[in-house]
Amino acid sequence: MATGGTIAGTGDIKGKYEAGTIPGSRLLDSVKDAFDINRVEVQELFSIDSKDMNENMWQEILICVKNFLAKDDAAGVVITHGTDTMAETAFFLEYTLDTDKPVVLTGAMRPASSLSADGPMNLWSALSVADNKESKGRGVLVVMNGEIHSAAYVAKIMRNDVSAFASVNTGAIGSVLNGDVRYFLPKSRPKHKIYKIEREKKLPFVPIIYSYAGDDGEVVGSVLRYGAKGLVYAGFGSGTFSKSVKNALDEAVKKGVKVMISSKVLKGRTLTEDKKFMSADFLTPEQARILLLLKIMDDV
Repeated sequence: MATGGTIAGTGDIKGKYEAGTIPGSRLLDSVKDAFDINRVEVQELFSIDSKDMNENMWQEILICVKNFLAKDDAAGVVITHGTDTMAETAFFLEYTLDTDKPVVLTGAMRPASSLSADGPMNLWSALSVADNKESKGRGVLVVMNGEIHSAAYVAKIMRNDVSAFASVNTGAIGSVLNGDVRYFLPKSRPKHKIYKIEREKKLPFVPIIYSYAGDDGEVVGSVLRYGAKGLVYAGFGSGTFSKSVKNALDEAVKKGVKVMISSKVLKGRTLTEDKKFMSADFLTPEQARILLLLKIMDDV
């Protein structure tokens, strides 16, 4: 399932390019000598730069994946995606898909027209993972740069390099080398609730607010006035914030707004002793936002 991104991008040799210009069927041509592409059905979902990905598109992807996997002969799904929001899309699918069949996201840090495009190898690796029986029952996966990551833990940690993705708190769960798939851990899926999303429901407004020195809580007040149903506050360190921010967050809870505390520090756990607030634990602020969205939808 093709959604665009850098993996489908073309441009000049100096790095300027437009994302999502190559259809998924042409991306397959780059791996036809390594993988039996006659076994692959291509669905063109979007042709976008993934910075334009949104919650409505997530729901479209979810529906398409469910419909395809319902086929008896469907072995798995590979989703080509831009890297900017790939971890978020993967996390959303991890928490909304109830299947043992592999669902694998991949992309590229260099466009298809670059001197050393990483897209073809990533696509070959992702197809190999989706086609491997050992990938069943492991949840949604992200395959980049020869590494296999669980969507529950992975994040984009580098802005430009091909080694852009990592699971900083857990490490990769496997690797792929020239189509050969190896897992480091026994087969299992992260334990969490699977949320059911009804297509006609509109997802609520849930922003992320990042901490900074001198924050007086005014940004929290602003999103409340804008109609936020929930908010994620990415605090300092293990999830700390100023007294002014605490007052603003307390006011948010009084108004019925769900508050989840995360941290802008990438590695480690978030701790919050105040029971009024939910803790994001190991989740990134972006992952925490998606989980909070789903929790609010589940309460409606």
